[in-house]
Amino acid sequence: MVSPEYIASDAWFIKGGASSLTPGKSLRLESQSGNGGSSERGGDGVIADFDKDGYGDMAIGTSLYSKHKGRVSVWYGSSGGPSGSTRLTQSTSGVAGSPESYDEFGSSVSAGDVNGDGYADLAIGVPGEEIDGKDYAGGVHVFKGRSSGLSGAGSQWFARNTPGVPGPLSADDQFGGLVRLRDTDGDGTADLHVSAVGSLRLPGSAGGITTAGATEYDAVPIGSFLQ
Repeated sequence: MVSPEYIASDAWFIKGGASSLTPGKSLRLESQSGNGGSSERGGDGVIADFDKDGYGDMAIGTSLYSKHKGRVSVWYGSSGGPSGSTRLTQSTSGVAGSPESYDEFGSSVSAGDVNGDGYADLAIGVPGEEIDGKDYAGGVHVFKGRSSGLSGAGSQWFARNTPGVPGPLSADDQFGGLVRLRDTDGDGTADLHVSAVGSLRLPGSAGGITTAGATEYDAVPIGSFLQ
């Protein structure tokens, strides 16, 4: 039990087996001292092989971390279960922007291979991002998988003011409130589907996510896409 003065959230690894589940390691996602915490401190999460070593890695967002600046914890798999971990934020080297209160980085995460290189990549929604004075305009980061795992190197940033992204930049759009990487055109690269006021699709390509051919649509809300 956690005292009212100290509130935290953890990720737990539970190992499957032929006849039973076995408790394993845990990873502290975030913690907060004082009485201003919430009883619902978990976040969106996904399992994918970001370093292509044959073991699943876990990426879990905690958007309320550090006054809702947010961060994503990545826990790498190994033959013995989860091993090393890393944290991604908007202060990670190579990542566009900077962490600000109520950015909500990590509100939504999704994995898929956006460039067809065999490594899973990670999309991270930042629906609270203020852009050009527009509160909660929002945006999305895409982190590239590689043998060394996820980092800010080569990461991409998309928002309404990105050239080629349809629709006007506006307050309360919350672009990135939900993100999903899915190969919906069958070309072998995952496309970035983003919720905002409406839904958008940004195609995958050999160079990563591209705005060429980006479209808005309403027929299939991405909330119906399973993680």
